[in-house]
Amino acid sequence: MKFMCARLVLGLGLAMALSQRAPAATVTWLPAGGTNDWFVETNWSIGTWPTNADYVVITNPGVGILLTNATAPLGSLFISNTATLIFSNWATALNATNVTIEKSGILTHAANSDTNGADGWTPDARVWIVCSNLTVAASGSINVNLKGYGAPVSRDKGYGPGGGGTNAWLDSGYWGIGQGAGYGGFGAGGGMGFIGPYGSLTYGSAATPTNPGSGGGTRGGGGGYSGVGSWGGGAILVDAAGQVAINGTLTANGGSVYTNRGGGAGSGGGIFITCDTLVGTNGIIRAQGGVGFDTSYIGSGGGGRIAVLYNNSAQAALPKPVIQFDTSPGYDGYSSSVRFGDIGTVYFTNAVLLSNLLTGIKGQIRGFPTWLVDQLTVTNSWIRFAEEGFTLTVTQDLVVGTNARLQVGGSEYVFVGTNTSYGYLSYPTPCNTGLISSANVGGNLRLTNNARLYLYNAPTGAATETYGNLLTVTGQLWIASNSWVYPQSHPINGGSPSMVLGSFRTDLGGGINANALGFGFANTSSRGPGGGRNPNNSPTNCGGGGYGGAGGGWPSGTNVGGGATYGSSNAPIDPGSSGASWVNGAAGTGGGLIRLQVSGSAQIDGTLYANAGSPYDQAGGAGGGIYLHCRMLSGAGSFQAKGSAAAAAATYHGGGGGRIAIWRIYHTFTSTNVTVTGGAAGGAQGRSGDSGTIVWGTIPAPGTIFTSK
Repeated sequence: MKFMCARLVLGLGLAMALSQRAPAATVTWLPAGGTNDWFVETNWSIGTWPTNADYVVITNPGVGILLTNATAPLGSLFISNTATLIFSNWATALNATNVTIEKSGILTHAANSDTNGADGWTPDARVWIVCSNLTVAASGSINVNLKGYGAPVSRDKGYGPGGGGTNAWLDSGYWGIGQGAGYGGFGAGGGMGFIGPYGSLTYGSAATPTNPGSGGGTRGGGGGYSGVGSWGGGAILVDAAGQVAINGTLTANGGSVYTNRGGGAGSGGGIFITCDTLVGTNGIIRAQGGVGFDTSYIGSGGGGRIAVLYNNSAQAALPKPVIQFDTSPGYDGYSSSVRFGDIGTVYFTNAVLLSNLLTGIKGQIRGFPTWLVDQLTVTNSWIRFAEEGFTLTVTQDLVVGTNARLQVGGSEYVFVGTNTSYGYLSYPTPCNTGLISSANVGGNLRLTNNARLYLYNAPTGAATETYGNLLTVTGQLWIASNSWVYPQSHPINGGSPSMVLGSFRTDLGGGINANALGFGFANTSSRGPGGGRNPNNSPTNCGGGGYGGAGGGWPSGTNVGGGATYGSSNAPIDPGSSGASWVNGAAGTGGGLIRLQVSGSAQIDGTLYANAGSPYDQAGGAGGGIYLHCRMLSGAGSFQAKGSAAAAAATYHGGGGGRIAIWRIYHTFTSTNVTVTGGAAGGAQGRSGDSGTIVWGTIPAPGTIFTSK
């Protein structure tokens, strides 16, 4: 419902009474018994609603006060004791010199009601505070969870610009899959974890996030299962001329879905703060996507958007605020193998809010292209430095610690494959569009306690570097057990990262994982120089991807459609290619590239993976590349660049193996687990991919002299 009622002009008698009042009265909300309308005079202690410069106090436990129009410019507003102030319209503003929310006081807004999008999805409710100073105390909150766009009751796309789709994919009699909504990050889709073509994408601005979040798609149909999607998070706008102090919470979370085989979850909403300075201790600013609890069809919502704009010099003069910024997507704890939505955006004017201990921060950090810090520790965070060509420089040590994901690059989403016949788009992969991102560590870089480091890449070409992301570590890169580096190649161009290290160590149970991070699949074709082919456009004639070994093809023996070999066996600097797919299929992606230039020793007791991704159906992808150049190779770990097997069908073909080249001066490595096998055929009439190449190269020891006659 929209609350757009207009106020009548005050009568002459009331105007005269107001003119005789003191200019700054203290006005309190009366005990329960009247209406809940701010603009009903009898609800206030002075017999009329607050006006210019008044001090407003609301401490009535459990009261809910509806604010339908903008207030006069108040001297202050104080709210506490579980009292709630509800903003009803988009233009409703709370105007006050000082706003204080404490002792469980709440500000919120009515749910957004636009349901058809005919006007371009016009939002109609938000919390809007225009003030000099805002204080949200430890138990106070501005809470607009589930107040964004909603979801339809019957099977349809969720409301809002990023509304989750309803996938028209038939699986085991269950028709229609409610998908998660998107906003700052894309929403998760159903079935194979793909996002929907009817929404769940990103929208709005990272720097000025004024939109609310969108609703999840509603699922309905066969098998007796149906489920309504959930609401997106709402919108908070704070225009403060002075200081904003966040010791409590600002939340704009999307709604979750708790029914089995239900609809999609809502996306996080928008929180936009402009101020002179931001301070806080143990504060929380959160715009999370909702959770899709469904064991088969995931519909978690993408993260929302948070932006804080401040006075650079004034903010730099203050201690770092201790505030968590969280735009994480919804997480389904039941189906860890299926893709979820993406983190939203967190925009800052510059890097002054970031300390050298980052914890509890989850989002794509935007607003500045470089950050120089003396030392850095990241824990319990999911951070992507997502500006195009971002450069992170840590002059001493960088530690990626407990449950942290640190991602460098990934300014845009690149879509891998489409499938309009089944009604879904495939997953987007974060990549740069042109500028190369880099991370430079002057000391050591250590990953420990379930840490993850992701390197996203820009396209490469003849006029650019041979890498799409550069990691430089002067000291040692040490990857402890249960920690991993993920080098994500550009899925269309193949641009891949280069790692230049002083020394390198991987412990057992950790390492570098480039599985399925090479060239991506595409409908009716493939990607990469050795991409599998489908010469007859047939669902049974899709060749496997090739790289170090050729991909399998049809008919058996002649290899028609199988991807060709390419690249260098001695210096593999390419990822693997994808298998071919038919219009209704999803072939295996190629393995990525692990490229290590180590000036000292490389102790490998963990694993370096560059295997191809398994197809959902049809042909397998080619294994990727591993290129290691070091002084001393030791340890007992493993290297893998295997092609993926085809899906289980009589005529489906496997992908070829990748390429591994290991160059060293000295060698005490004891393992024989170095594998580049091709992927198996899906059935008796299919063909397996060929094995790839392995090169053990010996670098001449220093002081060696070569002569010739």
